[in-house]
Amino acid sequence: MNRYDLIDIPYEKLEQVNFHKGPVASEFVLKSEEGGIINLKWMEREEATSALNAIQDSLNAIAVEPVSIQRKKVLLGEDLLLKKPPELVSRRSPMTRVIEERKAKAEEDPADKLKKLKELYDAGVITEQEYEEKRKKLVEQL
Repeated sequence: MNRYDLIDIPYEKLEQVNFHKGPVASEFVLKSEEGGIINLKWMEREEATSALNAIQDSLNAIAVEPVSIQRKKVLLGEDLLLKKPPELVSRRSPMTRVIEERKAKAEEDPADKLKKLKELYDAGVITEQEYEEKRKKLVEQL
């Protein structure tokens, strides 16, 4: 249907959030380190405030130093800016740990892979030809 284009900016790549609280609604702009922009031109004030606080909490969960929000009163509302400092040092996020663990499992020792391959062959899951092809590749890795 192509009604919506989805844009994703991971917290680690989020550079800044601009938020203008107006009398009725607000404008919410997310900018990534690569220059991508998500601009929400109409967002209820309470939703926008909640989103900004959630982003701050998420960044603070991975940041070594807390990320703050700058507030500035303007004629018809308030401007808020959450800007990640360029020298932000972050902890590994939980998702990063999961990805690294999966990569480690995928990069098993070739000897362990050979053992599993032999078990598959003995169980009749793979043919002798498949077994020999994969076995040769694994032996080369040793």
